[in-house]
Amino acid sequence: MRIFRRAGNTLLALLNDILDLSKVEAGHLELEAIDFDLNDLVAKAAEIMSSRANAQGLELICHSSPDVPWHLMGDPKRLHQILVNLIGNAIKFTERGEVVLRVERDPDSKEPGVLRFSVADTGIGIPTDKLERIFERFTQVHPSLTRKYGGTGLGLAISKQLVALMGGRIWAESTMGKGTTFYFTARFGVQSEAKWHRPLSPEDLRGLKTLVVDDKAANRLILREMLTDWDAMVTEVERGQEALPKLEQAQEAGKPYQLVLLDCLMPDIDGFEVAGRIKRNPSLAGLTVLMLTSDRWADDIARTYELGLGGYLVKPITRPDLLHAITIALGRSKGLTPAASLAAARSGPAAPGILKILLVDDSTDNRVLIQSYLKATPCRIDLAENGAISVEKFKAQRYDLVITDMYMPVMDGHAATRAMRQWEKEKGIPATPIIALTALPQPDAVAKSREAGCNAHLTKPIKKADLLKTIEAYTQR
Repeated sequence: MRIFRRAGNTLLALLNDILDLSKVEAGHLELEAIDFDLNDLVAKAAEIMSSRANAQGLELICHSSPDVPWHLMGDPKRLHQILVNLIGNAIKFTERGEVVLRVERDPDSKEPGVLRFSVADTGIGIPTDKLERIFERFTQVHPSLTRKYGGTGLGLAISKQLVALMGGRIWAESTMGKGTTFYFTARFGVQSEAKWHRPLSPEDLRGLKTLVVDDKAANRLILREMLTDWDAMVTEVERGQEALPKLEQAQEAGKPYQLVLLDCLMPDIDGFEVAGRIKRNPSLAGLTVLMLTSDRWADDIARTYELGLGGYLVKPITRPDLLHAITIALGRSKGLTPAASLAAARSGPAAPGILKILLVDDSTDNRVLIQSYLKATPCRIDLAENGAISVEKFKAQRYDLVITDMYMPVMDGHAATRAMRQWEKEKGIPATPIIALTALPQPDAVAKSREAGCNAHLTKPIKKADLLKTIEAYTQR
């Protein structure tokens, strides 16, 4: 069955590519000219491709220059298509290392809306004599690559045509065995500043003494640029073993660090071991720690709750995500909460080992289904028929987990989740894991629930195994 499904998906992708190319070549494809947020678009493209990169053990990194205007006018759908094509290609032909997406002002233009994008990989490379041909239809560097890596041979041809419609050009540079970088330029309108909406301000980060702990130089560079652009004071170390001495020395000198951005996976000791050592050191009790992870569905996110960290960020990290996470983390109670205290705060009056879950759904059938899934588990379930009721119950007592439908009458799950997160921030208490339920598997729906503050997203109809696995990941029970 999987073979037939894979073949069907390949055929569908080929037909869609042919239709797109035919529209462009026939002059029937017209680009939109609408307002959009480039930062949001880049984040969504990276989010879609990050799972594929993680599955291959690759690091997907996004890097944007601080002078890039993010509030643009143009065709976001087609720009998204180009980025996904190029990132997908880079991941496909890279077996180890990283893929880096960069956005900057075009150095050959003085117009603020002319941008240059690049996607660099550490893959197999392309021979110099084939660099021009790869943008032709149904072209692969070598026939054997089609058998090994797959693909329609149309993605780059379509991207070339779309870039031309955007008033730009596309090209590639490569070294065999070391990797390839695809570049393209595009021309956009820039929105007037009056239209801009800035819900978060980096002003509170001025002078914030921050330690970045990451073994990847590219990640350290990006985090340093973002933080220094907000006038934070940044120090970097590349190994977990170097972090604790740095923190202790600063504390003894009377100039303590206030924030640590800590990579989850490092070669000597991982981020959780470093966080554990920080927690066990009483002199570092006033420190806020954010964990940087590569997979939001992994058990490591549940461990950030167990350790009482300030939060976590899923790579690739964008400016709004970083600013938002730091703002929330600094607004919570300072320091690391011991695991025992955190567990006690969540369990409340329930018996030891009992998991308290708030289930929010306007459908009686869905509530009964999920209750039946959890019938044989040590869970105590409270029910709410809409978001308004769920918020009141959430404020009245502590829960280990919230499972909420995102589309309900009175108050939907997005508004309810935002209200819960705001209440947690005001009270300075650790965040409760929230699992979103929707009938929409589209990336936009996932992104929307994530922006509201949810930790995970499950698509209806819910499978019992998926539900139990997700609950376990976010509660470790």
